[in-house]
Order: sequence, then C-alpha cells, then structure tokens
Amino acid sequence: MYKTIYTPIAFEHTEKKSRFIAALSHAESEAEAVSAVAAAKAAHRKARHNVYAYVLREGNAARYCEDGEPSGSANLLPLMSARGVTDVVCVVTRYFGGVLLGAGPLARAYGKACGGAYDTAEVVTVTEYTRRTLRLSHADYGVYLRVCGGYDITRDDVFTDVVTSAVAIPCGTEAAFLADVTEQLCGRVVVEPT
Repeated sequence: MYKTIYTPIAFEHTEKKSRFIAALSHAESEAEAVSAVAAAKAAHRKARHNVYAYVLREGNAARYCEDGEPSGSANLLPLMSARGVTDVVCVVTRYFGGVLLGAGPLARAYGKACGGAYDTAEVVTVTEYTRRTLRLSHADYGVYLRVCGGYDITRDDVFTDVVTSAVAIPCGTEAAFLADVTEQLCGRVVVEPT
C-alpha cells in the first residue's frame, strides 16, 4: 500500500516579483519522471530555472536538480519525502522578477510552491493485489466463505461441477490467506496463479 497523487496539479507562488510555478504529477518510472521534467521545461522555455525532484517506488529512486540555483536553496526532496507520497515528480519553474532573494528566502519560496501543489493535490492510497484462482468443492464452500470473511479480499465465484473463485488478495496478506484456506479446507483446494 502506498500514497500517490491522482491528477496533475499546477500551483503558483509569487515572492518579491519572482514567479514560482509548481507542476506536480504522477510518474511510475524514471522515464516517466524525466518526461514530465522535459515537458515542464518545454512549456517554460523562457524561465531562468526549472528545479525538479522526484520520488519513485521503482528502485527507490529519489533525485533532484537545483538547476543553477545556489546549493541547498532549491532541494525539494526533503519536503517531498516528508509528505509520504511516492511515484511523484515536482518541477518548480522560476521566472526571475528582478529582485535577488538570497538562499533562505529562495528556499522558502521553492518550498511554498511545492508545498502548495501538494496541498491542492488529491492524494490517493493505492493497494496492490495479487490474483489467484481457487478451485474447491461445493461442500467446502461454506467454510471457504467464513475464511474469506476474515480478510479484505474481493472474489468472483463461478459455480460449475466445482466452485472456481477468482480472488484479489492485498499484497502482504496472500500467504496468511492461502494458508488459512488450505488449513480450514484440509488441503481440499487447488490454488493457481491468475
């Protein structure tokens, strides 16, 4: 189970005439994250800086680029990591307004833009499931239903000469569920990957 954002979000913050435009989007791979960064840069070609960061489940990747800003003034990773949301990429584009901000105010401005995007984003919880097909007798179906009642699963049962149950089991509970079914049905169940 993990949290991510549902739809892309844009958020703008102005600090002493400089515009900070955050684009927050979903990305499941480094290729998708790099593509989102390239799209933001293409959309804001005249901007002075396009700072970005992404956090991915794939390979536990977490990368950032301050794009020429003073070191440490535009690192979005700590803020993104603190949100507990993954598979996201944030690009904050800065249009310079003519007033130098200094490292502290610059870091706060980037943080406000990125944080504002997170605050307006719809965060969803994603649960990964494993699918299995179970085959059992009609006589064992009542016991099977009792076992299923103790787990957060979904199932689709088809009745022919046997009961065929297509089950979606949340990852992490698969072993316990299958062990429980096998024990309660005294091994009279066939489990197949779907």
